[in-house]
Amino acid sequence: MTIIFSITTATQHSSKIVWKPDKKADGEKQTVEPDHDDEPKEAALLTNGLPIGDVCGKIHGLATMNEEDRIGKLFHRTKAEKRAAFIGYVCAGDPDYATSLSICRALLGNGVDLLELGVPFSDPLADGLTNQLAAQRALASGCRREDVFRLVREIRAFSEVPIVLYTYYNLVFSPGVEAYVEEAREAGV
Repeated sequence: MTIIFSITTATQHSSKIVWKPDKKADGEKQTVEPDHDDEPKEAALLTNGLPIGDVCGKIHGLATMNEEDRIGKLFHRTKAEKRAAFIGYVCAGDPDYATSLSICRALLGNGVDLLELGVPFSDPLADGLTNQLAAQRALASGCRREDVFRLVREIRAFSEVPIVLYTYYNLVFSPGVEAYVEEAREAGV
């Protein structure tokens, strides 16, 4: 199993660190400083000391890859097929729930390998104008966190394509990281 963290440093440069479980798991947490190389840095980490959803320092995201992981399977398959993955992005609830579901269904029916769902946020300052307006329309139509997870559940009724959420940490932190991760997992993310 490999654990991938997406982090932002104090200088706001994104970095990725790939940590592999230590074979001699003694339960002690280990820290790895980020670097800004183009390639992920590999270091040992004891996974039993860092549960999914635990936020350490400036680490913002976590994904695990194992035999049952949809994303891991996708990238292993596309690598074997010597092709890039086709990743589609949709802001959930834009312009309304029913249309958003139809757009997701159309993308998945036309070869999208991975679906990225934007979670509408009231202050998407880091996004460009297109994503800002999409989030504004989704929120104006009444889309909330519960609707995003309902959308994921409806997609899971007809597709096993990997789904990732594009969100701001405020939306994860507010209900509690563990609660948010559990709700996402139960929905099928």
